[in-house]
Amino acid sequence: AARRLARYWECRRSIFGDAACYGAGALPEPMLVDFQKYHARTRRILEDPRAYDMVRRDAEEMIQAIHKKKIESLNEDIEKMADIFDEDLKPEENDDEAASEALLKEAALILAKETSDELKLQFLLVEDMIEKNAARRLLRYWENGLRLFGPGLRQKNRVTLEDIKDCTELIRCQQVRLMPEEDEFGRSILVWRQIVSPNDEDSEPGRLSAEKMSHLGINEYHYAKVAWYFCHAAMERESCRRNGFVLVVDARVGDVNGMKRQAHRRAMMDVGNCVPLVWRAVHVLARPDLWWWQRHVFW
Repeated sequence: AARRLARYWECRRSIFGDAACYGAGALPEPMLVDFQKYHARTRRILEDPRAYDMVRRDAEEMIQAIHKKKIESLNEDIEKMADIFDEDLKPEENDDEAASEALLKEAALILAKETSDELKLQFLLVEDMIEKNAARRLLRYWENGLRLFGPGLRQKNRVTLEDIKDCTELIRCQQVRLMPEEDEFGRSILVWRQIVSPNDEDSEPGRLSAEKMSHLGINEYHYAKVAWYFCHAAMERESCRRNGFVLVVDARVGDVNGMKRQAHRRAMMDVGNCVPLVWRAVHVLARPDLWWWQRHVFW
Protein backbone atom coordinates (compact mmCIF):
# COMPACT_ATOMS: atom_id res chain seq x y z
CA ALA A 1 0.00 0.00 0.00
CA ALA A 2 2.86 2.39 0.81
CA ARG A 3 4.59 1.68 -2.50
CA ARG A 4 1.33 2.13 -4.41
CA LEU A 5 0.70 5.47 -2.64
CA ALA A 6 4.26 6.64 -3.47
CA ARG A 7 3.79 5.73 -7.14
CA TYR A 8 0.47 7.60 -7.17
CA TRP A 9 2.04 10.87 -6.01
CA GLU A 10 5.02 10.39 -8.28
CA CYS A 11 2.78 9.99 -11.30
CA ARG A 12 0.55 12.88 -10.24
CA ARG A 13 3.52 15.20 -9.90
CA SER A 14 4.97 14.14 -13.26
CA ILE A 15 1.65 14.76 -15.04
CA PHE A 16 0.27 17.85 -13.30
CA GLY A 17 3.35 19.43 -11.74
CA ASP A 18 4.23 20.41 -8.18
CA ALA A 19 1.23 22.72 -7.80
CA ALA A 20 -1.17 19.78 -8.00
CA CYS A 21 0.69 18.05 -5.20
CA TYR A 22 1.75 20.82 -2.85
CA GLY A 23 -0.37 23.82 -3.81
CA ALA A 24 -3.22 25.29 -1.78
CA GLY A 25 -6.28 23.06 -1.84
CA ALA A 26 -4.42 20.03 -3.15
CA LEU A 27 -5.24 18.14 0.04
CA PRO A 28 -8.55 18.53 1.88
CA GLU A 29 -8.58 20.19 5.27
CA PRO A 30 -9.08 17.63 8.07
CA MET A 31 -12.46 17.81 9.79
CA LEU A 32 -13.55 16.87 13.29
CA VAL A 33 -14.91 13.53 12.10
CA ASP A 34 -11.47 12.69 10.63
CA PHE A 35 -9.83 13.36 13.97
CA GLN A 36 -12.44 11.28 15.81
CA LYS A 37 -11.91 8.36 13.42
CA TYR A 38 -8.15 8.60 13.87
CA HIS A 39 -8.47 8.70 17.66
CA ALA A 40 -10.82 5.69 17.69
CA ARG A 41 -8.52 3.76 15.33
CA THR A 42 -5.48 4.49 17.50
CA ARG A 43 -7.33 3.35 20.63
CA ARG A 44 -8.28 0.11 18.88
CA ILE A 45 -4.59 -0.53 18.17
CA LEU A 46 -3.83 -0.25 21.88
CA GLU A 47 -6.62 -2.72 22.68
CA ASP A 48 -5.58 -5.20 19.95
CA PRO A 49 -3.41 -7.97 21.44
CA ARG A 50 -2.23 -8.86 17.91
CA ALA A 51 -0.67 -5.43 17.28
CA TYR A 52 3.12 -5.29 16.96
CA ASP A 53 4.99 -3.83 19.92
CA MET A 54 6.45 -0.99 17.84
CA VAL A 55 3.01 -0.07 16.46
CA ARG A 56 1.55 -0.22 19.96
CA ARG A 57 4.28 2.06 21.35
CA ASP A 58 3.71 4.60 18.59
CA ALA A 59 -0.04 4.50 19.21
CA GLU A 60 0.45 4.92 22.95
CA GLU A 61 2.68 7.97 22.47
CA MET A 62 0.16 9.54 20.09
CA ILE A 63 -2.80 8.85 22.40
CA GLN A 64 -0.96 10.37 25.37
CA ALA A 65 -0.15 13.48 23.35
CA ILE A 66 -3.76 13.84 22.17
CA HIS A 67 -5.19 13.35 25.65
CA LYS A 68 -2.75 15.84 27.19
CA LYS A 69 -3.65 18.50 24.62
CA LYS A 70 -7.38 17.86 24.93
CA ILE A 71 -7.29 18.12 28.73
CA GLU A 72 -5.42 21.43 28.43
CA SER A 73 -8.09 22.71 26.03
CA LEU A 74 -10.82 21.50 28.40
CA ASN A 75 -9.18 23.44 31.25
CA GLU A 76 -9.12 26.56 29.07
CA ASP A 77 -12.85 26.20 28.37
CA ILE A 78 -13.58 25.85 32.09
CA GLU A 79 -11.59 29.03 32.75
CA LYS A 80 -13.60 30.84 30.07
CA MET A 81 -16.84 29.67 31.70
CA ALA A 82 -15.59 30.96 35.05
CA ASP A 83 -14.73 34.34 33.51
CA ILE A 84 -18.22 34.62 31.98
CA PHE A 85 -19.74 33.80 35.38
CA ASP A 86 -17.64 36.45 37.12
CA GLU A 87 -18.63 39.10 34.58
CA ASP A 88 -22.27 38.43 33.79
CA LEU A 89 -23.93 36.04 36.22
CA LYS A 90 -23.50 37.64 39.61
CA PRO A 91 -26.92 37.89 41.34
CA GLU A 92 -28.64 41.10 42.23
CA GLU A 93 -28.87 42.16 45.87
CA ASN A 94 -31.79 40.89 48.00
CA ASP A 95 -32.39 37.95 45.64
CA ASP A 96 -31.77 34.97 47.91
CA GLU A 97 -32.74 32.34 45.36
CA ALA A 98 -30.44 33.77 42.71
CA ALA A 99 -27.65 34.15 45.28
CA SER A 100 -28.00 30.50 46.30
CA GLU A 101 -27.89 29.40 42.67
CA ALA A 102 -24.84 31.58 42.05
CA LEU A 103 -23.02 30.05 45.03
CA LEU A 104 -23.83 26.57 43.76
CA LYS A 105 -22.56 27.40 40.27
CA GLU A 106 -19.41 28.94 41.71
CA ALA A 107 -18.76 25.81 43.78
CA ALA A 108 -19.39 23.65 40.70
CA LEU A 109 -16.84 25.67 38.72
CA ILE A 110 -14.27 25.19 41.49
CA LEU A 111 -14.91 21.44 41.54
CA ALA A 112 -14.68 21.32 37.75
CA LYS A 113 -11.25 22.93 37.91
CA GLU A 114 -10.13 20.53 40.65
CA THR A 115 -11.39 17.42 38.86
CA SER A 116 -8.68 14.87 38.20
CA ASP A 117 -7.29 14.53 34.67
CA GLU A 118 -8.50 10.93 34.60
CA LEU A 119 -12.11 11.98 35.16
CA LYS A 120 -11.80 14.90 32.75
CA LEU A 121 -10.61 12.47 30.10
CA GLN A 122 -13.68 10.30 30.72
CA PHE A 123 -15.90 13.33 30.06
CA LEU A 124 -13.99 14.01 26.85
CA LEU A 125 -14.42 10.43 25.67
CA VAL A 126 -18.17 10.56 26.33
CA GLU A 127 -18.44 13.81 24.32
CA ASP A 128 -16.40 12.52 21.34
CA MET A 129 -13.36 14.56 22.42
CA ILE A 130 -15.18 17.90 21.92
CA GLU A 131 -13.81 20.12 24.68
CA LYS A 132 -16.68 22.62 24.93
CA ASN A 133 -19.29 19.87 25.25
CA ALA A 134 -17.18 18.05 27.82
CA ALA A 135 -16.74 21.27 29.85
CA ARG A 136 -20.49 21.93 29.89
CA ARG A 137 -21.22 18.33 30.87
CA LEU A 138 -18.60 18.47 33.64
CA LEU A 139 -20.17 21.64 35.03
CA ARG A 140 -23.68 20.11 34.91
CA TYR A 141 -22.29 17.05 36.66
CA TRP A 142 -21.04 19.01 39.66
CA GLU A 143 -24.12 21.26 39.75
CA ASN A 144 -26.43 18.23 39.93
CA GLY A 145 -24.18 16.55 42.49
CA LEU A 146 -24.21 19.62 44.74
CA ARG A 147 -28.00 19.96 44.43
CA LEU A 148 -28.50 16.33 45.40
CA PHE A 149 -25.89 15.91 48.13
CA GLY A 150 -25.09 19.41 49.31
CA PRO A 151 -21.75 21.16 49.89
CA GLY A 152 -20.37 18.07 51.65
CA LEU A 153 -19.77 16.57 48.20
CA ARG A 154 -17.00 19.11 47.71
CA GLN A 155 -15.04 17.73 50.66
CA LYS A 156 -15.67 14.02 50.07
CA ASN A 157 -15.71 14.17 46.27
CA ARG A 158 -17.72 10.92 46.21
CA VAL A 159 -21.06 9.47 47.32
CA THR A 160 -21.43 6.49 49.66
CA LEU A 161 -24.38 4.52 51.01
CA GLU A 162 -24.29 6.79 54.04
CA ASP A 163 -25.26 9.70 51.78
CA ILE A 164 -28.39 7.96 50.49
CA LYS A 165 -29.81 6.66 53.77
CA ASP A 166 -33.08 8.42 52.97
CA CYS A 167 -33.33 6.24 49.84
CA THR A 168 -33.00 2.95 51.71
CA GLU A 169 -36.50 1.77 50.80
CA LEU A 170 -35.87 2.21 47.07
CA ILE A 171 -32.72 0.11 47.33
CA ARG A 172 -34.23 -2.50 49.67
CA CYS A 173 -37.15 -3.06 47.30
CA GLN A 174 -34.76 -2.99 44.34
CA GLN A 175 -36.94 -0.37 42.69
CA VAL A 176 -33.80 0.88 40.97
CA ARG A 177 -31.17 -1.76 40.44
CA LEU A 178 -27.78 -2.18 38.78
CA MET A 179 -27.63 -5.67 37.29
CA PRO A 180 -24.55 -7.73 38.23
CA GLU A 181 -23.76 -8.72 34.64
CA GLU A 182 -23.34 -6.72 31.44
CA ASP A 183 -25.29 -7.38 28.25
CA GLU A 184 -23.72 -9.10 25.24
CA PHE A 185 -22.25 -5.78 24.07
CA GLY A 186 -20.46 -5.17 27.37
CA ARG A 187 -22.89 -2.46 28.53
CA SER A 188 -24.02 -2.19 32.14
CA ILE A 189 -27.77 -2.50 32.74
CA LEU A 190 -29.71 -0.18 35.05
CA VAL A 191 -33.26 -1.37 35.79
CA TRP A 192 -36.19 0.79 36.90
CA ARG A 193 -38.62 -1.79 38.22
CA GLN A 194 -42.40 -1.83 38.03
CA ILE A 195 -44.45 0.00 40.63
CA VAL A 196 -47.09 -2.48 41.74
CA SER A 197 -50.76 -1.62 42.21
CA PRO A 198 -52.11 -1.44 45.78
CA ASN A 199 -54.03 -4.71 45.25
CA ASP A 200 -50.80 -6.56 44.41
CA GLU A 201 -48.73 -5.09 47.21
CA ASP A 202 -49.75 -7.77 49.75
CA SER A 203 -49.16 -10.60 47.29
CA GLU A 204 -45.73 -9.25 46.36
CA PRO A 205 -43.99 -8.41 49.64
CA GLY A 206 -41.01 -6.15 49.35
CA ARG A 207 -42.44 -4.21 46.39
CA LEU A 208 -43.57 -0.58 46.32
CA SER A 209 -46.90 0.85 45.29
CA ALA A 210 -47.52 4.52 44.46
CA GLU A 211 -49.48 4.92 47.70
CA LYS A 212 -46.68 3.49 49.82
CA MET A 213 -44.12 5.68 48.07
CA SER A 214 -46.25 8.74 48.78
CA HIS A 215 -46.62 7.69 52.43
CA LEU A 216 -42.82 7.28 52.74
CA GLY A 217 -42.21 10.64 51.06
CA ILE A 218 -40.30 9.12 48.13
CA ASN A 219 -40.08 11.56 45.23
CA GLU A 220 -37.97 12.38 42.17
CA TYR A 221 -35.20 13.68 44.43
CA HIS A 222 -34.67 10.19 45.88
CA TYR A 223 -34.76 8.56 42.44
CA ALA A 224 -32.07 10.97 41.25
CA LYS A 225 -29.84 10.21 44.25
CA VAL A 226 -30.15 6.46 43.73
CA ALA A 227 -29.49 6.85 39.99
CA TRP A 228 -26.37 8.88 40.80
CA TYR A 229 -25.11 6.21 43.20
CA PHE A 230 -25.67 3.31 40.80
CA CYS A 231 -24.20 5.15 37.81
CA HIS A 232 -21.02 5.67 39.81
CA ALA A 233 -21.06 2.05 40.93
CA ALA A 234 -21.24 1.10 37.24
CA MET A 235 -18.32 3.44 36.51
CA GLU A 236 -16.13 1.17 38.60
CA ARG A 237 -16.37 -1.29 35.71
CA GLU A 238 -13.90 -0.67 32.91
CA SER A 239 -16.40 -2.16 30.44
CA CYS A 240 -19.02 0.42 31.45
CA ARG A 241 -16.61 3.33 31.04
CA ARG A 242 -15.80 2.03 27.57
CA ASN A 243 -19.21 0.77 26.36
CA GLY A 244 -21.72 2.79 28.41
CA PHE A 245 -25.00 1.54 29.87
CA VAL A 246 -28.65 0.96 29.04
CA LEU A 247 -31.78 1.66 31.09
CA VAL A 248 -34.63 -0.86 31.24
CA VAL A 249 -37.93 0.61 32.44
CA ASP A 250 -40.95 -1.45 33.46
CA ALA A 251 -43.97 0.83 32.87
CA ARG A 252 -46.77 -1.74 32.76
CA VAL A 253 -48.83 -0.43 35.70
CA GLY A 254 -51.71 1.75 34.55
CA ASP A 255 -52.94 3.32 37.79
CA VAL A 256 -49.74 5.12 38.77
CA ASN A 257 -49.86 8.90 38.82
CA GLY A 258 -48.48 9.84 35.42
CA MET A 259 -47.14 13.23 36.51
CA LYS A 260 -45.15 11.69 39.36
CA ARG A 261 -43.84 8.98 37.08
CA GLN A 262 -42.72 11.61 34.58
CA ALA A 263 -40.97 13.55 37.36
CA HIS A 264 -39.13 10.40 38.43
CA ARG A 265 -38.12 9.75 34.83
CA ARG A 266 -36.85 13.30 34.28
CA ALA A 267 -34.80 13.17 37.48
CA MET A 268 -33.10 9.96 36.40
CA MET A 269 -32.57 11.27 32.87
CA ASP A 270 -30.94 14.44 34.25
CA VAL A 271 -28.45 12.29 36.12
CA GLY A 272 -27.85 10.00 33.15
CA ASN A 273 -27.19 12.98 30.90
CA CYS A 274 -24.53 14.52 33.13
CA VAL A 275 -22.46 11.58 34.41
CA PRO A 276 -19.40 10.67 32.30
CA LEU A 277 -20.99 7.58 30.79
CA VAL A 278 -22.55 7.00 27.39
CA TRP A 279 -26.29 6.36 27.64
CA ARG A 280 -26.73 3.83 24.84
CA ALA A 281 -30.46 3.05 24.96
CA VAL A 282 -33.68 3.09 26.98
CA HIS A 283 -35.88 -0.02 26.74
CA VAL A 284 -39.47 0.35 27.98
CA LEU A 285 -41.80 -2.51 28.92
CA ALA A 286 -45.33 -1.18 28.39
CA ARG A 287 -48.86 -2.63 28.35
CA PRO A 288 -50.21 -2.90 24.80
CA ASP A 289 -53.42 -1.05 25.74
CA LEU A 290 -51.67 2.17 26.82
CA TRP A 291 -52.69 5.03 24.52
CA TRP A 292 -49.18 6.48 24.12
CA TRP A 293 -47.80 3.05 23.25
CA GLN A 294 -50.50 2.50 20.62
CA ARG A 295 -49.78 5.95 19.17
CA HIS A 296 -46.10 5.14 18.68
CA VAL A 297 -46.78 1.70 17.23
CA PHE A 298 -49.82 2.26 15.00
CA TRP A 299 -49.86 5.95 14.07
